Amino acid sequence: MTAVDATRGIALLGMMAVHSLVEESSPGHPSTAFAIFGGRSVMAR
Repeated sequence: MTAVDATRGIALLGMMAVHSLVEESSPGHPSTAFAIFGGRSVMAR
């Protein structure tokens, strides 16, 4: 269960980063946080 908790924690940090940080670093270029965490959701198995 520790791996599941760690995965959920990483997902939570990613959601917070995408929704609270700037999406673009310069016009037309995504910020680092948005490039890493933004995108389609996937289910962790």
